[in-house]
Amino acid sequence: MVREKRERGGAGDGARPPRSLRTHYLTLSSSLVRFVVHWTLPKSLEGYHQETGRAGRDGARAACVLYYSYADAVRARHMLTSSADELRAPADVRAANEASLNAMVAFCDEEVECRRGILLHHFGEPGGEALCRGTCDVCASGAAARAVTRDVSAAAAAVFRSASQRWMH
Repeated sequence: MVREKRERGGAGDGARPPRSLRTHYLTLSSSLVRFVVHWTLPKSLEGYHQETGRAGRDGARAACVLYYSYADAVRARHMLTSSADELRAPADVRAANEASLNAMVAFCDEEVECRRGILLHHFGEPGGEALCRGTCDVCASGAAARAVTRDVSAAAAAVFRSASQRWMH
């Protein structure tokens, strides 16, 4: 009963709002959620976006944490394949599910591009990094500003020529 009151926002009895939300098992309509923690890899960016959107609905600061390792991607890919085989899913459904998982893995693996920008782009929304203002981990760390793109074709060609000469003669 106490848990129900807290999940509904306390019903005016002074109960504290929940401090974290494990969205796989609990759905809240409360605007008082401050933390969303994903212990495993969501299946898609759509699912991730929907779940993380529960934090900070009242405009106050909130945090979302996603714990990820590549083993999660391997496990999720195996589950998708097994389920598709068991249900005899059509090729287009398999491809769509695989594409969703690949987008989620790419999102997790990203170390330079603004994560909010990635999400906004995925959903066809304008704004990107300008709306982030350092709220994602990439922008907060300054990684995007440190990323340097330069053409190293000439250096690579020189290394290739040198290696070719050494091994061809």
